Amino acid sequence: MTAGKSTSASAGKGLGSAAATAGTTAAKTTAKSAAKTAAKSVAKSAAKSAAKTAAKSAGKNTAAPAAPFAGFSKATLAFYKGVEANNKLDWFNAHRDEYIRDVIAPAQALISELGPRLQKLSSGIGFHTDFNGKGSIKKIQTDRRFNPDRDPYKTWLDIMFWEGPAPVKKENPAFYIHLTTRDLALVCGAMYFEKNMLKAWRDAVLDPKLGPELDAVVRKLTGGKGGYKIYAETKKQLPRGVDPSHPQADYTKYESFCIVRETAHPKELFSSDFIAYCESTFKELLPLHKWLLKVYSKAY
Repeated sequence: MTAGKSTSASAGKGLGSAAATAGTTAAKTTAKSAAKTAAKSVAKSAAKSAAKTAAKSAGKNTAAPAAPFAGFSKATLAFYKGVEANNKLDWFNAHRDEYIRDVIAPAQALISELGPRLQKLSSGIGFHTDFNGKGSIKKIQTDRRFNPDRDPYKTWLDIMFWEGPAPVKKENPAFYIHLTTRDLALVCGAMYFEKNMLKAWRDAVLDPKLGPELDAVVRKLTGGKGGYKIYAETKKQLPRGVDPSHPQADYTKYESFCIVRETAHPKELFSSDFIAYCESTFKELLPLHKWLLKVYSKAY
């Protein structure tokens, strides 16, 4: 457009007008052509980028499940029986497709459907379908950094739904699904206490209000017919300075605290009814989860 105006000044009014029009048209055509070319280039680049992202995402195992959850299967348990009998890298690599199809696919479908339902119980619940350690499905590989003689693969499936202020998800209170070839455990609690959380826990259980609240929740759950029991790491002795006559003194011995219901495989495990089965159990355990969140808010 600037070129058109320059020509009109030197060649006269009529010619300048025509030249300006031609220049404008040419400029528009050039701009339009450039825009089309740029758009195609951007689209092509975006498509390539999306393809790379999808491939990368698939490699990281974050893809959403293609089918609704229909239950785990006998093949799920058969895979883990195979791991129990052949806990070796070569065997796992040869059966990786079965792991993805019979374990990961139904687990991802379960997470995608159960997660939003748990968020209705507690809005901050986190979940993700990744199974390389960043999501709800815990890695099948064991940590061998400090014990190279340890078997390379876990013989169980762990799924978690976490909530809390701790920067690392596993340091927060969570609901867990623990599936082995023999039984099922549904869990609520904190698998271990970091140093600042351990102090907050001990202060809370000795608190004149929070301590009795926890004790009432625990007694109601473990004293009923639900089959719940405490699952925790504990010390033999009370921490220094704790009065042994305090009604909640024994709680200060814990260095983690969970309540679990462990059963044989229920029939619901093998159908879509397992979603409601887990939701119902976690709803019963919700008072413990809420109590822990109050304590965690004081620690972080």
